[in-house]
Amino acid sequence: MTNNAQSTLAGNYAHRFSGFSMDNDTPFYVVGVGLIQLKSDGTLSGRQKSSTTQIAGQGASLMHASFTLSGKWTDNADGTGSVEITFTSSNETMTGTFDFVSAGSDRLWLISSGATLAPNNQAADEVVTGEAVRIG
Repeated sequence: MTNNAQSTLAGNYAHRFSGFSMDNDTPFYVVGVGLIQLKSDGTLSGRQKSSTTQIAGQGASLMHASFTLSGKWTDNADGTGSVEITFTSSNETMTGTFDFVSAGSDRLWLISSGATLAPNNQAADEVVTGEAVRIG
């Protein structure tokens, strides 16, 4: 179902994010950039690249990945909303959920609210924040 606010926020965005994740009790720092299209029917698509490095222990090395994005989004009349995104790369699939606040009609501020790893829907520990800026 399309609501008026979704029609207003629908469009093409460039996004960036940064934060932390955990894997086997090891902390990692993650950053990324990408393009995402919010469609007025509540679906989304896009692509992004991310870099991750271990921030504790002896195994630090830069890991770089490319993902395709698919999912859905909803918003509320007060300018808040949520996004569920499936991130697919050549060797993994993750689903992340995010809360957002619209900062006008051309900018979204996002925080992570949960994540799972396929194929077993294993919970992923991460805290990320990001921003999406309308580009068209």
